[in-house]
Amino acid sequence: MNWIAVAGDVTASFERLQRPAEAEFASFGRSLGDIVFQHELEMCFVGQGYELLAAVDLTRLKSEGCNYVEALFRTTHESRYGTIATMDAVEIVTLRLTASRCRPGPRS
Repeated sequence: MNWIAVAGDVTASFERLQRPAEAEFASFGRSLGDIVFQHELEMCFVGQGYELLAAVDLTRLKSEGCNYVEALFRTTHESRYGTIATMDAVEIVTLRLTASRCRPGPRS
């Protein structure tokens, strides 16, 4: 798998997903500064029937590419199961974007 291309595709896909969310928030009078985006990937070892959900840092994805995605999955797997297989290939199954409005802080 060409992870460098995959990391670029994932970044571009998240950017495409954000545009309609931004437009919808704008239709309610919200600015970009009002929106909090959460980027997540569901990943698994190739051939597995269950996925692990991991939050993605787009800045790291853009700068580290494939190394970041693979390390993110392996770290998530290890934290959940206490062990990690080092030889199995990893695949991205789902990209998940959540957009929400920033909540104001507590009133003083």
